[in-house]
Amino acid sequence: MFNISERLEIVVITYNREKYLKNTLKVLFADNSPVKMCKITVLDNNSSDGTSRLCETYQEKYSNFNYIRHARNVGWGNIALAYWVAKTEYVWVLADDDEYNWANWPQVEAAIKEKISVICCCNYLFNKNKKWQDDSLAFIQLTLLPAGIYRIKDFPDTVFKSMFENIYSNFPHMVFPVYAKNYALSVRVVDEVLKIGIYLEQTDCSYTRGSNREDLFPKIQTMSWASGFACICAGLNDRAFARETFELAVCQDWVYGSKKDLIRSVSKQYQDSRSWGNFADILGSLYPWERCLLLCSFCYRKIKSLLRGH
Repeated sequence: MFNISERLEIVVITYNREKYLKNTLKVLFADNSPVKMCKITVLDNNSSDGTSRLCETYQEKYSNFNYIRHARNVGWGNIALAYWVAKTEYVWVLADDDEYNWANWPQVEAAIKEKISVICCCNYLFNKNKKWQDDSLAFIQLTLLPAGIYRIKDFPDTVFKSMFENIYSNFPHMVFPVYAKNYALSVRVVDEVLKIGIYLEQTDCSYTRGSNREDLFPKIQTMSWASGFACICAGLNDRAFARETFELAVCQDWVYGSKKDLIRSVSKQYQDSRSWGNFADILGSLYPWERCLLLCSFCYRKIKSLLRGH
């Protein structure tokens, strides 16, 4: 008999958002929740509010609830650690501020029964632009952390290594979709199970929360969503797919900003930080004329900076 609690593990990442976490845990453990018997772990990034007290009450009440509080704030390293601590066949890493629609949950269970490697359970992009191929849209949707449920036994150790190394890009979890695309693993998009980031406008969701930004390395300080996503696209072997996906994410003004914004931010990013670590990755995600435009923009800033120096 199929038992979801034996196949799926849930990890909730959080930092100083007790009131949102309280609502999320209430939903996950509600009587109508299909995952209430799964192992549910809260990975706390050293919160200073009442998160610890809240989680301790759940530990006393539910034997399948686990609470891990880091001794230090590790930023978005918490995302990588969420996948690292998971032991079950499937893992679903959640934020602490989403809403859930359990009516479509049977589609997730069906995908798990079929051992699908990547399950995309948030499909808010599909109705926005019909000209794009579904696989590109699914890839973009998976940039939003809770949208992806992964069969982690299908991914080798190198994926987890790459995940830690890609924390700086803002998208460490995207190494799973990249590997799935490169090696043709199975992907299933189901009807919407959750609505992501319903409190985004009210809370700071950046990976630098709780840190002195000025103390971080320049490459991290200046990393933008658009340039970080370009670094992720550079890992795709199918360059045509990478460019199409990049165009969808960056150039439509409704995901990660416009190409104009990207060129401006990237040229400023590397002028200010003097870090060339992933500049080639950015260039590799652009068309030739866009590379020329970006290089010209960078050279302009460099010359302007030199003239100011004199």
